[in-house]
Amino acid sequence: MRAGRWSARKVARVRSGGFPCRFEGCRVCFVVTEEGSMSALAAASQRRDEHELEAHDYRHQRLVEHTRVQSGAMLAPKRPTSS
Repeated sequence: MRAGRWSARKVARVRSGGFPCRFEGCRVCFVVTEEGSMSALAAASQRRDEHELEAHDYRHQRLVEHTRVQSGAMLAPKRPTSS
């Protein structure tokens, strides 16, 4: 079986279940070692940041965050009606 021989020789690198490197073309992914652990989540993120700097001299630019406005806050105040 050809597919079996291929999978026995090659190991595919999967980028799911962690923090993928944000440098274009890099396939490295940093997984969270303990499910549900905020410290493990932060550690995986830190390892990714360190890899990006060391391997690619890449510094991620944060996207501008837009604050949500309450639905009624966008409406102009109503003017008093004249009688």
